[in-house]
Amino acid sequence: MARGRGLRYQVGVLALAAAILAGSSGLAGPESTVAWGSPADQAGLQIGGTARVGNSGGEDVNVRERPGLSSVILGSLPEGTTVLVSGGPESADGYRWWQITTTSLGTGWMGENWLIPVAGPPTPTPTQLVDAPIPTPVVTVLPVGVATPTPAPTAPPAPTAPPAPTATAPTAPTATAAPAASAGGLAIGGAAVVVGTSGDGLNVRATPSLSAPLAGIAPEGAIMRIVDGPRSAEGFRWWLVSWNNVTGWVVETYLIPGR
Repeated sequence: MARGRGLRYQVGVLALAAAILAGSSGLAGPESTVAWGSPADQAGLQIGGTARVGNSGGEDVNVRERPGLSSVILGSLPEGTTVLVSGGPESADGYRWWQITTTSLGTGWMGENWLIPVAGPPTPTPTQLVDAPIPTPVVTVLPVGVATPTPAPTAPPAPTAPPAPTATAPTAPTATAAPAASAGGLAIGGAAVVVGTSGDGLNVRATPSLSAPLAGIAPEGAIMRIVDGPRSAEGFRWWLVSWNNVTGWVVETYLIPGR
């Protein structure tokens, strides 16, 4: 009789240990059935804003190709990563999903429970913001005690006689100009491909300016539709493009004509 009680006690202890191990192996992210996120955390998510990956208990959170638990996993982001919200929300498999953009994984989808809205743009890495090459200033250093040479004044040019008037024939009417195009073949209504960013992606800005807010980050190889332009600002030519439900301005340097 004592032997039977001892056996039942051992079986009970093993069952309890198995239950504890099973309860500690849950995965963070949309694959888990545990609702880590709080509705109050997600208030304020919006397209063009920024968010931080959180509520995962220290686990990495999956980024998927499309909304849904069965979609292809593009990779995962550690808790605390700051991302750009570029689309959404959409409902699938009992979750609300937002499209996010990062420099490491490009564009993908993440469950709303693991996104916490934050103020300000994503924290850039040294290679994230790719707009245009920055010229290196040239500084000339003179030895101590050497005066800076002053150029001698130059005499003003002598006045010249005005040219004699000449008769001009009437000019023929000019044809209507075609849509603006760049030397590389970019034109309004055409397609363009993002190149030359070394895999960091191309910033899409709200206005044609290097200090304008980010509307998105287009990955290397992204195909864009040209809507307007070009415009010159801050020493660069800019085109208004539409890409992945995002419309904004990009620098011409990183575009080639597409099909």
